[in-house]
Amino acid sequence: MSWKLTLAGLILIVASATFAQDKATMTARDYYNELKAANNFNHYSDTYVCFRDDDSPSFAVISRGSDIIQEMKDSGHTPEKAVLLAKNELFVQTYYKGVANSLNPYDSVPGKEGTDWDIEFGKPLHGRIVYSINWKTGRYRMLTYALDSNKTLPADESSGKCELIHPVGVEAMKWQPLFDNRCFNSKTPEEQKKWKEEMETLPDAEFKKTMKDLSVINASDRLLGTKGCEAGKNGK
Repeated sequence: MSWKLTLAGLILIVASATFAQDKATMTARDYYNELKAANNFNHYSDTYVCFRDDDSPSFAVISRGSDIIQEMKDSGHTPEKAVLLAKNELFVQTYYKGVANSLNPYDSVPGKEGTDWDIEFGKPLHGRIVYSINWKTGRYRMLTYALDSNKTLPADESSGKCELIHPVGVEAMKWQPLFDNRCFNSKTPEEQKKWKEEMETLPDAEFKKTMKDLSVINASDRLLGTKGCEAGKNGK
């Protein structure tokens, strides 16, 4: 065996070990960024990405049925009846080390602080998964139940935070509190557009104020919908 062949083999071994080490240290966000760069998230159901608080190399891509309907309308497409019927469902697709699992619909159920979403499965084990999501902050909690063992106490609990996959302009910083804002969602598309345009002109300092800083209706009030909504709804 020539020394050249031996050297080539050694280089290959070192390169393979380096590649394996790099893959071993990849985070959930690394895998997500890799898929996003490959234009993987281009579906109506790809609205939010949710990362766990721990070091798990997994993440979830989620979208409410209402999000899908709105995105279809914004793109000039008419949602089919089946899509309209899924308005109150949550669609979840999990990824582990960059590999996708099936997309599953979660039913809306009453939760302690609003609406939760759950799914029950029977194979290979009988279980249930429940998502609780705070749409103003993006924080979520996921409970997993092993129903054959205990129907009331979760067998596992995890938490994390969701963010927009395709933020537009200043949306990542300013629009997120509008995700589940009833005041904002009650307005017509024209009113929403005007509202956003007005917010665009405000200085960034307005969006960094806390509630203690507020003494008049300002950007934070409009973001949170704490004042002025009824007037807007009535066209006054």
